[in-house]
Amino acid sequence: MRFLSRFVDSNDRELRRLQPMVDEANALEAEFEALTEEQIRAQMAEIREEIHAVAQPDEPSDDELHHEDLERRRELKKERRKRENERLQKALDEVMPEVFAMTREAMKRTLGMRHFDVQLIGGAVLHEGKIAEARTGEGKTRVAPLAAILNSLTGRGVHVVTVND
Repeated sequence: MRFLSRFVDSNDRELRRLQPMVDEANALEAEFEALTEEQIRAQMAEIREEIHAVAQPDEPSDDELHHEDLERRRELKKERRKRENERLQKALDEVMPEVFAMTREAMKRTLGMRHFDVQLIGGAVLHEGKIAEARTGEGKTRVAPLAAILNSLTGRGVHVVTVND
């Protein structure tokens, strides 16, 4: 019984961690409903520019470029890329509620379907590089675009992989 309770507890913990983001996206819903498509596009472009600025790679250090030990140069490059990715991840996490709210509004206008809170959580889980499992009819098709749109703001490209039984 203890073995199974660890999984349930971790899911509950994960849901509690993501709930503030969902609440923030929900709070922005009325604001985006009032905007025109052009205004939403302009806001998304503004966020994209901010993310592009954060996504610019750092210059390699002299040590990284010229250290006599090849392995040390590789370690320095790996550390620099890790710092860059952490900085980018933090920036994406900060704009996630706003981007999810805009995506929700765009899909509501184009498809006539609104994302449920659980789908926003699924998008956040995918954004974090984790696996989100959903059954048939639970809206997987609407979950993937949330993470894809958020991560596309970096300009680096996005891949969505789905698996069916």
